[in-house]
Amino acid sequence: MLEDTILIWKFNRGSSEALRAIYEKYRTAMLTVAAALCNNVHTAEDIVQDCFIAFARTGRRLKIQGSLKSYLMTSVVNRVRDYQRAGKRQPQRLNEADDLDSRQNDPEMSAICNEQMRCLGHALTRLSDQQREVVILYTRGRMTYKEIANLQNVSVPTVQRRYHSGLDQLRVLLNGEVEQ
Repeated sequence: MLEDTILIWKFNRGSSEALRAIYEKYRTAMLTVAAALCNNVHTAEDIVQDCFIAFARTGRRLKIQGSLKSYLMTSVVNRVRDYQRAGKRQPQRLNEADDLDSRQNDPEMSAICNEQMRCLGHALTRLSDQQREVVILYTRGRMTYKEIANLQNVSVPTVQRRYHSGLDQLRVLLNGEVEQ
């Protein structure tokens, strides 16, 4: 948190090095969350790029209430929502599985991982938007229930209910796919 405070301070004073450090520190987490929410790696890359362009344009006006990570994740979630509302939603599939796990040396393990990712991606698309957001932000974005509650404008118990009901629904959906 102190490191982020210093980075924001430097960024607000025009440091391009601070902007680069923020980008390097949070890019992967933002990309992971965006890809999981929109289920398309290429779209996720565009969304994260848009978020950082908007972030860079804030210049000296950046006032963050809370953590930088939470601010950036909120930006990603809002961009994904905007993208989906604009009707640009991609077909709900994970056709970039090879991009996600191309470092596997064992072809059999790679095929198993790709199939598991496909099943999980498909199951996630069957959750409600709120449940999917909570599950992804908590597990992949490493956000707290409180941070997610602030983002979704709901109470912490509501976030906890969405998370646990989302996990329960995923278990049912994934067990159904395994049994087929």
